[in-house]
Amino acid sequence: MNPAQAASGQNTLDRAEVLIRLGRHEAAQAELAALLGAEPDNSVAHAYLSYALLGAGHAAEAGASARAAVRLQPDNLVAWQAIVQSEQALWRACDPGFVDIRLEHHETALAAADRCVALHPLSPDGHRLRAQVLTHYDPAAALLAIGTALELDPTDPDLHVVRGRALWRDDDALSPEGVAAGTAFAEALRLDPMHAQALYYLGCHDAAREDWEAARARLRRSAELEPTYGPAVREMLERIAASSGSVTADRLSWRAEYLDPPKSDARVWAVATVVAVLILIVAVAVSKPPPPDSPPGHRSPRTSVPADLRYPVVPTFVLPTWHSDKPPFRLPSDFPTLRRPPPTAR
Repeated sequence: MNPAQAASGQNTLDRAEVLIRLGRHEAAQAELAALLGAEPDNSVAHAYLSYALLGAGHAAEAGASARAAVRLQPDNLVAWQAIVQSEQALWRACDPGFVDIRLEHHETALAAADRCVALHPLSPDGHRLRAQVLTHYDPAAALLAIGTALELDPTDPDLHVVRGRALWRDDDALSPEGVAAGTAFAEALRLDPMHAQALYYLGCHDAAREDWEAARARLRRSAELEPTYGPAVREMLERIAASSGSVTADRLSWRAEYLDPPKSDARVWAVATVVAVLILIVAVAVSKPPPPDSPPGHRSPRTSVPADLRYPVVPTFVLPTWHSDKPPFRLPSDFPTLRRPPPTAR
């Protein structure tokens, strides 16, 4: 490969990385497909493609691309991380009744996470992934793994969230484990006040403690920061409404905030102005006398319902517990340094 081709390939990888971070996964796939057409043995391109596919929700294809990367480069750390996440996504998507298949995905994910730790033992990401995989099958081992990650980087809010998930195994927020989980989520939020996942789990924790107002506020804020949480937040607000006895008010509230969320304060004022004008028009219309050829007290019926007054269809999304495993996709923190070899333990 001549220098010009190498530079062109590097530029394509840089563009793909930016596109993945922007959430434009299909565009990233197109860039990487073109590069792999010219350089089918480019391990880095295969690894990037696995993340673009993960972000687009294609877990099986992502796993295949990541495995192609490690066949070409057995120490490709980010490709191994993609294998972990693709197997976890397949585990989540599998019907709980298929115990053997789910266990196979779990064991494959755990083996890949162990490989991540072996390749880069000083990276908290490998230990974090290992803890996430172990949480559902061996919470004690998960806590040991996330403890190691926190020793390496106690300031990473994601690690505190994972610790909270490993601690909180049921809906009892007042048990010693439940209280410790709430403390872990709160620490994540202290480190990053805009951490959507910490807000979501704290909202679930508040709901389990029947602190309805705090739960509503945190859940709504998590959806504002991370729109993909919308279905889970809607389900939680419905459950909170049913438990707190305010079904009607909450239903109207989340309809207004999530099914047609305001984009800015200007839009809120614009909507308010339109509503005021409509009320004025209706008031004027009601006060006008009927046309001469109409009988007294008769008004012609409206021929259609304005589109902005039609109620949207309420989506259904059932969570198995108060807390879920959203989001399934996360870029590793050292994703931008993929093309440099990781440091080795001394």
